[in-house]
Amino acid sequence: HWNWALAFLQKMPRPSLVAYERAISACEASGEWRWTLSLLEAMKEAGITPSYAAYRSAMDACERAKQLDWVDELQMQMRELRLEDEELMQLVAARAAADEENSWRFALG
Repeated sequence: HWNWALAFLQKMPRPSLVAYERAISACEASGEWRWTLSLLEAMKEAGITPSYAAYRSAMDACERAKQLDWVDELQMQMRELRLEDEELMQLVAARAAADEENSWRFALG
Protein backbone atom coordinates (compact mmCIF):
# COMPACT_ATOMS: atom_id res chain seq x y z
CA HIS A 1 0.00 0.00 0.00
CA TRP A 2 2.94 2.34 0.49
CA ASN A 3 3.59 2.73 -3.24
CA TRP A 4 -0.09 3.52 -3.84
CA ALA A 5 0.04 6.12 -1.05
CA LEU A 6 3.12 7.74 -2.61
CA ALA A 7 1.53 7.80 -6.06
CA PHE A 8 -1.64 9.35 -4.65
CA LEU A 9 0.37 11.95 -2.75
CA GLN A 10 2.30 12.93 -5.88
CA LYS A 11 -0.93 13.49 -7.80
CA MET A 12 -2.25 15.95 -5.22
CA PRO A 13 -1.64 19.60 -6.16
CA ARG A 14 -1.07 20.60 -2.50
CA PRO A 15 -0.96 17.61 -0.17
CA SER A 16 -2.26 18.27 3.32
CA LEU A 17 -0.71 17.37 6.65
CA VAL A 18 -3.08 14.41 6.90
CA ALA A 19 -2.14 13.18 3.41
CA TYR A 20 1.54 13.23 4.35
CA GLU A 21 0.82 11.51 7.67
CA ARG A 22 -1.07 8.72 5.92
CA ALA A 23 1.69 8.22 3.35
CA ILE A 24 4.36 8.14 6.06
CA SER A 25 2.28 5.67 8.06
CA ALA A 26 1.88 3.42 5.00
CA CYS A 27 5.63 3.51 4.40
CA GLU A 28 6.32 2.79 8.06
CA ALA A 29 3.95 -0.21 8.02
CA SER A 30 5.83 -1.58 4.99
CA GLY A 31 9.27 -1.02 6.49
CA GLU A 32 10.14 1.71 4.00
CA TRP A 33 12.12 3.82 6.48
CA ARG A 34 13.95 5.81 3.80
CA TRP A 35 10.65 6.97 2.34
CA THR A 36 9.43 8.10 5.76
CA LEU A 37 12.48 10.37 6.00
CA SER A 38 11.99 11.64 2.45
CA LEU A 39 8.37 12.46 3.15
CA LEU A 40 9.23 14.34 6.34
CA GLU A 41 11.66 16.44 4.31
CA ALA A 42 9.07 16.97 1.56
CA MET A 43 6.61 18.23 4.17
CA LYS A 44 9.11 20.80 5.40
CA GLU A 45 9.89 21.91 1.84
CA ALA A 46 6.14 22.35 1.25
CA GLY A 47 5.93 24.58 4.31
CA ILE A 48 4.10 22.01 6.44
CA THR A 49 5.43 21.38 9.93
CA PRO A 50 5.49 17.61 10.48
CA SER A 51 3.22 16.50 13.31
CA TYR A 52 4.03 14.26 16.24
CA ALA A 53 2.27 11.39 14.42
CA ALA A 54 4.44 11.86 11.31
CA TYR A 55 7.63 11.89 13.37
CA ARG A 56 6.50 8.91 15.46
CA SER A 57 5.82 6.82 12.34
CA ALA A 58 9.21 7.71 10.87
CA MET A 59 10.93 6.94 14.16
CA ASP A 60 9.18 3.58 14.43
CA ALA A 61 10.23 2.67 10.89
CA CYS A 62 13.83 3.68 11.57
CA GLU A 63 13.87 1.84 14.87
CA ARG A 64 12.65 -1.40 13.28
CA ALA A 65 15.31 -1.03 10.58
CA LYS A 66 17.95 -0.52 13.30
CA GLN A 67 18.66 3.01 12.02
CA LEU A 68 19.22 4.34 15.53
CA ASP A 69 21.18 7.41 14.42
CA TRP A 70 18.08 8.52 12.53
CA VAL A 71 15.91 7.84 15.57
CA ASP A 72 18.16 10.13 17.60
CA GLU A 73 18.08 12.78 14.86
CA LEU A 74 14.29 12.70 14.65
CA GLN A 75 13.95 12.96 18.43
CA MET A 76 16.22 16.00 18.36
CA GLN A 77 14.11 17.60 15.62
CA MET A 78 10.95 16.96 17.64
CA ARG A 79 12.48 18.66 20.67
CA GLU A 80 13.50 21.64 18.53
CA LEU A 81 9.93 21.91 17.22
CA ARG A 82 8.61 21.43 20.76
CA LEU A 83 6.37 18.59 19.65
CA GLU A 84 5.03 16.84 22.70
CA ASP A 85 3.86 13.29 23.04
CA GLU A 86 0.18 13.65 22.16
CA GLU A 87 -0.72 10.35 23.79
CA LEU A 88 0.95 11.39 27.03
CA MET A 89 -0.85 14.74 26.96
CA GLN A 90 -4.18 12.95 26.44
CA LEU A 91 -3.48 10.63 29.38
CA VAL A 92 -2.58 13.58 31.60
CA ALA A 93 -5.79 15.37 30.61
CA ALA A 94 -7.87 12.23 31.20
CA ARG A 95 -6.25 11.71 34.60
CA ALA A 96 -6.90 15.34 35.57
CA ALA A 97 -10.55 14.99 34.55
CA ALA A 98 -10.88 11.76 36.53
CA ASP A 99 -9.25 13.33 39.58
CA GLU A 100 -11.61 16.30 39.33
CA GLU A 101 -14.62 13.99 39.03
CA ASN A 102 -13.49 11.97 42.06
CA SER A 103 -12.96 15.10 44.15
CA TRP A 104 -16.57 16.11 43.46
CA ARG A 105 -17.75 12.67 44.51
CA PHE A 106 -15.69 12.90 47.69
CA ALA A 107 -17.04 16.38 48.47
CA LEU A 108 -20.61 15.18 48.00
CA GLY A 109 -19.92 12.24 50.31
